[in-house]
Amino acid sequence: MLNLTQTAYWTRRLLKFGAIFIVAIIFLRIIFNIVSSVWQKVNPPAPAAPTVLFGKLPKLKFPENSYNGKTFTYRLETIQGTLPAVKTIAKVYFFPNERPSLLGLEKATQQAGKLGFKSEPQQISGNIYRWDNGQTPTTTLEININNNSFHQLYDYANDQEVIDSKDLPTNQQAAQEAKSFLSSNDFLEPDLATGSADFVYLKYSPPDLNTVSSLSEANFIRVNLFRADLDGLRILPPNPKKSLVSFLFSGIKTLGRRIIEVNYNYYLIDRETYSTYPL
Repeated sequence: MLNLTQTAYWTRRLLKFGAIFIVAIIFLRIIFNIVSSVWQKVNPPAPAAPTVLFGKLPKLKFPENSYNGKTFTYRLETIQGTLPAVKTIAKVYFFPNERPSLLGLEKATQQAGKLGFKSEPQQISGNIYRWDNGQTPTTTLEININNNSFHQLYDYANDQEVIDSKDLPTNQQAAQEAKSFLSSNDFLEPDLATGSADFVYLKYSPPDLNTVSSLSEANFIRVNLFRADLDGLRILPPNPKKSLVSFLFSGIKTLGRRIIEVNYNYYLIDRETYSTYPL
């Protein structure tokens, strides 16, 4: 049987070797994590194979190498001298199909009323209806009753005061007014609210709007609203420089003559339904 002296001796020994053992375990764990991290960086696991659940997607359409007998040439002018690194695989999301609804016209009429149009609609095509505000110059509204996309246009060509006004909003003011318009009419989706905006200065040369380089030269300013990035990638329409949601502003601050054109084509993304595709 151990006496008090022997018990104290062996207790100190156990505590000493126990502490050494715990320190050794911690040290080995740190070494293991460092080695494992370095190994994974040097030998990264192969990415999962793309699922390609939606079948083969159509190729992107790029300009032909020649046009009217002239050949295009390209020069890379990035800072690093190379093309930017991109992912090898990306998610492709599903856009739910909009189907005709028996209440489509009724909902579109309510939408038109909220935008200030009280006239009876005129059917332009199978699912496109048009309203006007009954004033001169007139403002027309065309709505797709299947998906609620719409185009609103003020007849600015017959309003010289609108054309001549130079008190255009700044970029920031125009973007804010555009988002306020969408918000007040329940069209401002979260990814539009947090997305980027692009601005184009336009000069009216009848019957066309031509791009100019500065706000001081312009009669109008166009705001293109883009969706927020998804999975670290930009979401762009077929024409990357022209958003599917855009506003045209004049320098007049009168209601109905400030925003002279609205294009709204917004399609919901089913973020729970996607497939992966190789880039």
